Amino acid sequence: MCFEVWSNAGESRCPVCRANIDVAYIFEGWSWSTCIKTKNEEMAYDLLESKTLPDMKSLNDLCQDDGFGRKSTVAIDTCKKICLFIKSLSTNIVDVWAARNAVTLTPGDTFEIRFVVITENLNEESRKELENFIQSHYDTLPLRDCDHLSLEETQLTMKGGYKLREDDQNSIKACISLHAERLLQKHTYLSVISGCPFRSVGFDTNNPETVPTPCIVLNVQYKGYIPIDEEPFERKYDGVQVDVREDIFVLFNYTAKERHDNVKAGCLISGETDEREKCPKGTLGGFVNHPDYGLCGISCSHALLWPNELVQLADDSQEINWSRSTFPARRNGDTWQGNVYQPSKVETNEGDAADDNKIGRLVKVIYRRGSNEMDQCGIDAALFQLSNRLPNSSDFPAVRVAGEDIPPEGTNIDSPDLSTADKSILSKTSKQTL
Repeated sequence: MCFEVWSNAGESRCPVCRANIDVAYIFEGWSWSTCIKTKNEEMAYDLLESKTLPDMKSLNDLCQDDGFGRKSTVAIDTCKKICLFIKSLSTNIVDVWAARNAVTLTPGDTFEIRFVVITENLNEESRKELENFIQSHYDTLPLRDCDHLSLEETQLTMKGGYKLREDDQNSIKACISLHAERLLQKHTYLSVISGCPFRSVGFDTNNPETVPTPCIVLNVQYKGYIPIDEEPFERKYDGVQVDVREDIFVLFNYTAKERHDNVKAGCLISGETDEREKCPKGTLGGFVNHPDYGLCGISCSHALLWPNELVQLADDSQEINWSRSTFPARRNGDTWQGNVYQPSKVETNEGDAADDNKIGRLVKVIYRRGSNEMDQCGIDAALFQLSNRLPNSSDFPAVRVAGEDIPPEGTNIDSPDLSTADKSILSKTSKQTL
């Protein structure tokens, strides 16, 4: 569903999913044109604050050298706002970023912005419909599912007959050790750095070939395009040639916001949806073995109940025990479900509630306001009985920090041991040799 979508000519529902519009965006060129010509930063931020976004032409003008410039805070913040708008159009969009062709620009060179939109769990028809709608406002590259990448890397891994000499291995090892951390910091969508005994040339042409030249392979999410404020890779680093290919590194451990087959402390959980199909969300705090309910999860009551329910709870008994029917007078215990989901409740295409993400049911909630006058501490706690996808380890979910996934055991950013450089890999997400 949509959380923030555009409004035009009195539209009250999103043209894509027909959900109610919560925040209206205005797409406008005249005010932005004036803002760009005068390079008025204050005006730019006033427009953004009022949800007035530049149209595609104004956005391109804004990011050129004779505008604010592609590396300016105005350009970056404006693109971020547009990315938020695009991402809000569908919960199936997992990432959006403003991109340009991966070429070196000299002062005065112009370029065109195109948005990279990565989706998940969308069929071809739905993805095309979403792409057409976004294209009515902003230029995008073809929408791509997160697991859909070029076949280049897959096919190249099956090639045999190439070996690295020892001196080439040492050169690649030294090159990666020297440049890896800087490259991973400077290039947002660089995922993996590895060594290879050959380069791939012209894969998407009618005359693809592999050249027996030792190189470092830089794997990116969308080959040929880079964020507008970044620079392309160099052709060589310390004399070692570069081959850019499409691939991503996926952690075996999922992040907190992803679905876990066996739930972990630290996972995102949510309660029941309301009439707007929204739900309260929070963190699974841990597990307890309750004498009556067995294995249970613990969290805060505000993570699983709505504010109006908490107000009612605080005004009434301050405590709800579903298993013993201790409901406040205004709550119907026969109809209330009180299910808990990880990461959230899932709706099927037919609109019926699916149980795939349900992990249990609330059994006890306590919500009491604190009082300085009476020297009382507040309590905000929820206990839910686990019924599905029970925990099987003490691991935590992988942590995402500034666009990087860190595995539960932490990171190792020491110089990697690349003694077998043709098989070594340095990944952005783990920053350790695999």
